[in-house]
Amino acid sequence: MNFYVMTLFPELIETVARESILGRAENNGAIHVETVNFRDDSHDKHHHVDDYP
Repeated sequence: MNFYVMTLFPELIETVARESILGRAENNGAIHVETVNFRDDSHDKHHHVDDYP
């Protein structure tokens, strides 16, 4: 089973996923957790992802 987590803080999610029950499930091959960083698809030079108020 594949899980994709869209977040601004992929390192945080990956750390928590490795050190929890999710990490054991991933090591056993039951699941796969992948993080997607919103900033990677930003088009401006500062990688803003917030919208204007």
